[in-house]
Amino acid sequence: MLNQAETLKPFAVVIESPDVAYQLAQFCKRVGFDTFFQLTEAHLTYDDRKERAYQMIAGIEAVGRALADKGFSPR
Repeated sequence: MLNQAETLKPFAVVIESPDVAYQLAQFCKRVGFDTFFQLTEAHLTYDDRKERAYQMIAGIEAVGRALADKGFSPR
């Protein structure tokens, strides 16, 4: 994990199958806070778990936007 002094440079993820891209877009659309919260480390405080869940959401929203930009935006 990056510390606060480090910055992440943009990078690309290659998805070579339209079916995989579509299903990933479906996941991005349907997954919710509860799922992300459950996937955080159980030993953390509630506030830390909530913060990590929102970080996960920010990441999956970025993926969803990139997929939508390429035409994978399920309704």
